[in-house]
Amino acid sequence: MEAIDAINNIVSELNDILDSVIDGQYIQELLEYAQNRYSLRFIFVDFEFYNEVRRENARQRKIVGVKAQNFEFAASQRYLEKECQKYIELKAELNLEKSTFFCDEAYLVYCYLGTEKADKQLKERFLKLV
Repeated sequence: MEAIDAINNIVSELNDILDSVIDGQYIQELLEYAQNRYSLRFIFVDFEFYNEVRRENARQRKIVGVKAQNFEFAASQRYLEKECQKYIELKAELNLEKSTFFCDEAYLVYCYLGTEKADKQLKERFLKLV
């Protein structure tokens, strides 16, 4: 139970950090501590990349690819369109309006929307540890 409380405190602190100007070294130390002390594995979910605009662009490029009989390109755009749809649905299911961290068993999950002051810096540090 002590470990769960400590992990919840780390998650809470990370969420508090999201909307502030922060020290990159402190973030690095906090993430490394969570990873090393509690053997957490990190998952980065990029909702900024897989969004409605990218889905629509992929859909339009897919149609262009089919008309040009470039089926390999059309298939890649179809795949991107479907991936975007999965993320859009997950974002709605989780009711996410801003970036957030949460812990699910042995995973520290960073749901990145690019909406918070510290997002870019946190993303950079987080991805180095994934």
